[in-house]
Amino acid sequence: MAFLDRCCCCLSKKTSAIVCTLLMFLSSIYSLYSNITNISGSVNLLEQIGIHKAYFYVAIAVKTILTILLLCVLIGIGVDKLSLMKPFKIIYAIILIYGLASNIYSNIVLSLFISNITEEQLQKLCKLYVPETYEEIYKMRCREYGRDLPVTRNIAIVSAVIGFCIDLLYYITTKNYINSVEKEEKEVEDLKNVENAY
Repeated sequence: MAFLDRCCCCLSKKTSAIVCTLLMFLSSIYSLYSNITNISGSVNLLEQIGIHKAYFYVAIAVKTILTILLLCVLIGIGVDKLSLMKPFKIIYAIILIYGLASNIYSNIVLSLFISNITEEQLQKLCKLYVPETYEEIYKMRCREYGRDLPVTRNIAIVSAVIGFCIDLLYYITTKNYINSVEKEEKEVEDLKNVENAY
């Protein structure tokens, strides 16, 4: 699979791995920062929808692990240290599976919530997201917000699928790069062993 050797086809394998890992690292830092700075709002929203707040804290823990992992991979690629890159193959695969399960779970819960939303639940959500102005304008905006919820759900599903595809492509290309580094190191070690035998 030559086309999955690198995520940036115009760069060398190593440079491509560095660029993609750096982009994933920066994305992970931003995601972690935005989740941490908006803990109370996110937990309130999740509880309104019916998702336990532990789900949110687990997501923050996973993003923290992901950020540390990507930093290790970035350093490992930069200094050619295989021991910093090797854990990526297993840990990132687990994070991918967690992300897929998490997205399926949250989108199912969101879909069930939207299809069974009560007026009281809509009012609670409106208090979180619709600015209170004059009562009639508030009620109108709240109804519009309720009508937009299915669109929001569809956007969330499409975003989750695109995000998963990007993560999967990154995982495959980076894993292939790590495997090639591993293979090169093994060849060098085998050559040394052959030279030492004579």
